[in-house]
Amino acid sequence: MLAWSDKDISLLNEVFRNLNSFHESFNLLNFFIQPYIMHINNMPPKAMSNSSYKLHSHKAFECSIIMAGSITYTIEDRVIEISAGNSIIIPPGILHYWCATQATTIFSFMLFISCHGDGSRERMNQLNNSITRLNYTIKNFTNMESDLGIIIKEAQNQNNGFDEKIQCFTRSIYIEIFRKLLPPQKPTRRSLQLPPKRGNISASVVDLVRFYVQDNLSENIKIQDISSSIGISVNHLSRIFKKNHGDTIHQYIITRRIDNAVNLLQSTDRSVKDIATSVGYEDVDYFCRVFKKNKGMTPSQFRKKL
Repeated sequence: MLAWSDKDISLLNEVFRNLNSFHESFNLLNFFIQPYIMHINNMPPKAMSNSSYKLHSHKAFECSIIMAGSITYTIEDRVIEISAGNSIIIPPGILHYWCATQATTIFSFMLFISCHGDGSRERMNQLNNSITRLNYTIKNFTNMESDLGIIIKEAQNQNNGFDEKIQCFTRSIYIEIFRKLLPPQKPTRRSLQLPPKRGNISASVVDLVRFYVQDNLSENIKIQDISSSIGISVNHLSRIFKKNHGDTIHQYIITRRIDNAVNLLQSTDRSVKDIATSVGYEDVDYFCRVFKKNKGMTPSQFRKKL
């Protein structure tokens, strides 16, 4: 496999940090891909992800291709050794830790990956289940050596159009990853007629907000937390959601909470206070005021009318 000096790697990573086109979003097999970080590291033997052997997780998918040497990952309760020519992919929220078992060169990407539309959660589950089934490892990734070599050469030479060429070859790596993780899929007539626009993230962002709110409805949801989870600024997130959904994120959260409260009032005999807590309101009086503002009556009055 390929290897580079620390000086070469430092120069390459500086190019990658300033490569605006690398961060352009795109759709692949109905998955929304938002590249976040790309970098190369030379690591000496026994180099660790942190000095305290602490498990950590990310908000994006971490994909690393081992170009030389080997590295041992601890992923939750599994210990996995990855050697040159193989790759590892770790979904968001999965606790992990790594240690280089010998001098190692590693090419890493951080990607936000999501779906939108009908069946989006099923597709994300299929992707995550495939990663787990493969023990987080994509083996025999040696055919990526030529693509990696081209990426490095383009970054070093910076000839006309080098940024677009790097983008093309990084995407070819993502395609290989998805081919190994998912069963073959034939393109639909719609996708052939209407290829996705580069950088069009609106539908995916709206779905990501909806999923986040659904999963955290009983918590104190802050727009800043949603923004950090998705990886875009609060202002940009708010503009996209308002433009494509109609409501503000704050209004949407209230609507979802009141809708859930209505379902609980109709289908259970839980107390109003208990329902308020389960939909994210610690103050039951405030919950009753919000409910009345939206439904024209208090939760108790609503239940009596059933």
